[in-house]
Amino acid sequence: MKKLVSKLMLSIFLLLQFLSIIPKQVLANTQKVYVVVQSNQGIVAEGTTTKTNALEALDEVLKAKGITYVVKDSSYGKYISEVNGLKENDLGLYSGWMYAIQRDGKYEIPMNSIDSTELKSGDKLLLYYGCYPKPYLANDISFSTLSPNKLLTITFNNIGWDGTVTKIEGFKAEIDGKSVQVVENRIEIPQGLQEGVHELKFYDFKEGNDIPNIVADTIRFEIKRPKFTVRVEGLLDTIVRGEVGGVNALAGVEQLLNKNGISYKVIDGQWGKYIEEINGLKAGKFGGYDGWMYYIKSRNKIETPMVGIDSYIPNEGDEIVVFYGDFTTAYANTIKFTPDIVEPNKPFKIQFAYTYFDWYQNKNVTIPIASAIVTIDEKNYITDANGEISVEGLKEGVHSYRISGYNVDKLPTVVKDEGVFTIDGVHSPNIDYRDSAYLEFVSKNNNLINKNIEEDVRLTLNYIEKNQLDMWAFLSLAKMGKSIDKGLVDEAAKELKAYGIDEYTNTDIEKLILTLTAAGYSPYNFAGYNLMDELYNKRSLDKFLINDAIFALLALDYTGDRKDYKITREKLVDFILNKAVTVNKNGIELYGWTLNSQMGINPDITGITLAALSPYMSNSKVKVAVDKAVDSLSKMQLDSGYIPDSFGAYSETLSFVILGLTAVGVNPEGIKFTKKNGDLYSALLSFRLDNGQFAHEIGKKADYMATEQALRALIAIREFKKTGRYNFFENTIDVSKLKIYEIEEDKVEVTKLLPKTGGMFDLNVILASAVIMIVLGVIMVRKQTRA
Repeated sequence: MKKLVSKLMLSIFLLLQFLSIIPKQVLANTQKVYVVVQSNQGIVAEGTTTKTNALEALDEVLKAKGITYVVKDSSYGKYISEVNGLKENDLGLYSGWMYAIQRDGKYEIPMNSIDSTELKSGDKLLLYYGCYPKPYLANDISFSTLSPNKLLTITFNNIGWDGTVTKIEGFKAEIDGKSVQVVENRIEIPQGLQEGVHELKFYDFKEGNDIPNIVADTIRFEIKRPKFTVRVEGLLDTIVRGEVGGVNALAGVEQLLNKNGISYKVIDGQWGKYIEEINGLKAGKFGGYDGWMYYIKSRNKIETPMVGIDSYIPNEGDEIVVFYGDFTTAYANTIKFTPDIVEPNKPFKIQFAYTYFDWYQNKNVTIPIASAIVTIDEKNYITDANGEISVEGLKEGVHSYRISGYNVDKLPTVVKDEGVFTIDGVHSPNIDYRDSAYLEFVSKNNNLINKNIEEDVRLTLNYIEKNQLDMWAFLSLAKMGKSIDKGLVDEAAKELKAYGIDEYTNTDIEKLILTLTAAGYSPYNFAGYNLMDELYNKRSLDKFLINDAIFALLALDYTGDRKDYKITREKLVDFILNKAVTVNKNGIELYGWTLNSQMGINPDITGITLAALSPYMSNSKVKVAVDKAVDSLSKMQLDSGYIPDSFGAYSETLSFVILGLTAVGVNPEGIKFTKKNGDLYSALLSFRLDNGQFAHEIGKKADYMATEQALRALIAIREFKKTGRYNFFENTIDVSKLKIYEIEEDKVEVTKLLPKTGGMFDLNVILASAVIMIVLGVIMVRKQTRA
């Protein structure tokens, strides 16, 4: 029972996690807000409160400090007329008490009375005395950088209700308790600040009756090593690209190269360190001043720093391009449109040029980039002698560009670069030079994603081989002839020995059968249990859920076991066919399999079902069901290639659909599954991140289960391309000859509370429907079946 209780506790935990995303004002408010009251001469009172109404919060803090105040009614609601003896109009006509809120690092001036204003956890309520327009609220504080040890300029402005920007001058400031000089409306710290959290305090309290220039406040900010991206361009292709962090640009480049096992050499030169060699390409290859150089890309510009790469301190979000060239090698830092304002769907020209400062002429020089390959969205062009291409016309909106000029055994015509531009018919096209903007656009138009199945498999296989975190990885590793981590088998054996087989769900046993077989261990004797007998003889088919049956059939075929069990292949096939459902979604009839018919067809469940049924296509009923399910999956596919379920589009869904389609001989890149902006393969690759890892959702961090399942799909695509049909779960292992795993009795752990099992579905999906699933008993199923 311990394992069942543990799973019940996990379900309750997930429910609590679900409740935690309910807006906080609905729950008991245990968070605090901060209240600061300041006159023209200084701070009158400050403190914390749990009150969420602004007037009530103010009341509690002032009373706690013994400060008297007066509230009056007006046609606009209540307002504060006096605090601590300082009354409205005391310091001039229309002087009085005002208030603002600092929320999430920004100032807000509510457009209602103080008694009608609600506060949120973490808010700061500022009540201050003034006479319009002073004191100015510093609602536009900008930092030139948040990188350590770099020239830092902090600028103070006020943005009025009408958008007017006013410089705030004549105030005092402190950083970390030390006075700093304010020049006009800014603070300048030439040497910058050390890494860490710092406190900025600004104020302008007066001794007499004058109104301060600024509303006093204290804010905290963090100086930290920035995160930035590095792309290294070789002579014929991109060598590597990735996000890094570091004290300077060189440190980031070294971090990326080390992370990817790419050789390089750094030399100390007269003007600082420089990169002499990367990936075997050494400076001076062509006998001149050629070598490794770099430039910086941001949203609005491309620039060449006038310092060595070891002296450039990046800003957060910088994109550093390291390339091999000489001082004449062009990169497209100047892009112009003719006409200046491009009208949608009308012809126009784009000129790509390289602008640099010529020290001999003491001026900027612009050189057109001729004979370069330019790709606009999906169409290729060649620049003419003036660096121009003629475009027939593009629709309103965002478009991508890529320029390259690789040459065999000589320097490139132009460094490969990419970005996006926006056409609105009103302004000159807005250019975003960043790689990240291009990649974000490409992820939506998946046709632009480069596909190389051998390289794609290699990248992800390499990651999984080095990071064996779950026994499910054994399936792919065995297919590719890689070694498995026996430590995971040890843990599984100890856990089974501790809990006993009765505490294991059907899918827990099915996972063990599949993964142990892949690892080379017998499922007939594992930790003292015959897993095949436990599942197919001692369990009852009428208590199976759909996922139990699917993986039971997969496991039976994977082992090739032909023994006479109570639960047979025939019974499992019939059970699965009988569980198929037909639903109508947006007027389209869909057929497939699901964990809950109220949620519609689950494309992932349907995909893995196709894989399970694939060996039985000679059965006419199976063939009809498979064909209907394949057609339904095609109907569910979006223009971008994704196949969403009720909760959204996820990479694991695509992986399981690909496994199913390749098993029944349907091309995931074929006509049926190629839509306007992508196919299943390109859509899957849109989830890929660094080092071959995959995310569960677009724009999210890497997820191990998503990566492991993507590897299965990539292997299936690779083998499908060779044979036209490939069942990932087909196996030629003689299970009867597999070795028996021997467990060391004195090392059995008996205190573990939760099993280490894989799940088929992402935790976010569980959270989003926690209440429904617990009621329906589905949450257990989803945890058990994520394979």
